[in-house]
Amino acid sequence: MISRRQFTQTLLAFGLSSLMPRHLLASAENAITVPPSVMLHSRHWRILPDLLVRLRDLGYSGVTYRDWEQAIIGHTTLPEQPVILSVDDVTAVQGSPAFAYFERMKDNFLEAGFGAVFGVITRPDLPQDTERWGRLSAWAGEGIELATHTAHHSNLDNPSWLVEDYESEIVESAAVIAERTGQPVRTLITPYGSGYDIEHRSINPQVLSACRQANLRFLVGISTGQRHVHQDNEAGDVLYVGRANPGDEYTVNDALYYVQYW
Repeated sequence: MISRRQFTQTLLAFGLSSLMPRHLLASAENAITVPPSVMLHSRHWRILPDLLVRLRDLGYSGVTYRDWEQAIIGHTTLPEQPVILSVDDVTAVQGSPAFAYFERMKDNFLEAGFGAVFGVITRPDLPQDTERWGRLSAWAGEGIELATHTAHHSNLDNPSWLVEDYESEIVESAAVIAERTGQPVRTLITPYGSGYDIEHRSINPQVLSACRQANLRFLVGISTGQRHVHQDNEAGDVLYVGRANPGDEYTVNDALYYVQYW
């Protein structure tokens, strides 16, 4: 009888691994796979409650990049079927109308017992709402991971940028979130999937330098995320991971497809 590991190796040899959920693939020796990861925005608040119910019925558990980091370094283990749901474009700017939708989504995650990640755009050029920062701090205390989504939601591959531009967008935004919420930031969710060279499979050197300066562990883009990450990565390594972007108006079934066939 063929073993699960032999079956997995056969699939990989024939390039058929995309036909089955990634969480079913046997991990390589001393490695851990990237959990299925899906991008959400405030406009998806309508489908989120149903999505969470369906995911739970299928046996999935919501985790964060923080949870995954602890698994990578061997401090804990992930549930059998982990999934990372990340929500982009949260901001504590005064008058931002989307904040109420983000807060509703946060409540949905907590009620379902699902971990989740919210990407925060700090916008230091605009008036800040102190009360909203207080709410974000409370979210962090409730188990929500807050990632930086940069200061101004800028393209990180801008050829005219200088070192100080990267520091402003990445290092300073992470510092602001940590200072305002009391939660150290370990994840950068990049706008437009920038900061990663798909062809050469490498992180933009300036982005990498800024991530290291900010003590960030994960650079989250939108492509080539389905791979193994070896557990012998050193503590200071910055790891690139992708996530699925099913589209602006996708349905619950669309999201489930990307999770199950990650």
